[in-house]
Amino acid sequence: MKPLQRRHYFLVLISFLLGLVLVLAAPSLALQAQILPSSPQLGDTLSVTLPAADMASGKPMVRMGKQTYAMFPSVSGWRALIPTTPLDMPGMKSIQVMGEGQVQTLAVKLRDRSFPVQRIWLPPGKDDLGSDFEFDRVDAFKKLVTPEKYWQGVFFATEFWANYQWLWGTSLL
Repeated sequence: MKPLQRRHYFLVLISFLLGLVLVLAAPSLALQAQILPSSPQLGDTLSVTLPAADMASGKPMVRMGKQTYAMFPSVSGWRALIPTTPLDMPGMKSIQVMGEGQVQTLAVKLRDRSFPVQRIWLPPGKDDLGSDFEFDRVDAFKKLVTPEKYWQGVFFATEFWANYQWLWGTSLL
């Protein structure tokens, strides 16, 4: 083999190895979002988390269906809370996490759940639930999203509620 051919093969081999290293390293540059709970059912709140290392600058966003949710700083990086309701359809849901010019699409299966119906009848004179002004104020408040966090710790002590679920005759978890 001539020295020129050897050099050519050597350059091709080096190029191949360099390309292989770049291809294998590329997935580590992608967003690494996670969804909890891993097997949600209707009515659960999905927690989408993104490690801080994935976002050098900017604010990540999460989209499920037509709704876009902001992610907020948390202890381990970024977090968005996505509600599910009894009105949602069970089945596969696609969640897109967007940040740093990248988009990661996650699929999660939303399981069905039955919700018992309870009807409450109020006597005449007690059935006025509020004025239009009050309902408008509540609607405006529900649309408000701010970066301030007004609580510390968890919302519920789930172990406490699990021990006393017999009081309500149903599981609260």
